[in-house]
Amino acid sequence: MDDGNANIGLIPFSVLPFSVPVERNALRANLVERAEDWRWGSLWERRQRTLPEDYPPLSDWPLIRPRNWTALVNRVETEAELEALRKSVTRGRPFGSEIWQKRAAKRLGLESTFRSRGRPKKNK
Repeated sequence: MDDGNANIGLIPFSVLPFSVPVERNALRANLVERAEDWRWGSLWERRQRTLPEDYPPLSDWPLIRPRNWTALVNRVETEAELEALRKSVTRGRPFGSEIWQKRAAKRLGLESTFRSRGRPKKNK
């Protein structure tokens, strides 16, 4: 089943890396063998194309997902990827490539999220 009708180049880097871990949450928690098997997740709903009547349908993404979206979500997540995501969340910094992070931080006034916390140490 197709998850979209375009290639990965049409999705800005700001959307793709953060969306993968969100849809991967149940898989990471070992609640399912594949992310699309989590019945209460958005990936399951989009793959099934059906929804219980008491839930509103999901909104369309503002961009087209790549054809291999489900494979991207289900691929093995490295420790480095998980650590980068956690650092982004705990420090409140943009998530993506290092170059993209720096550009986004500058544009959004978040440069401080890249500096060490607390007062700078005194030079003796």
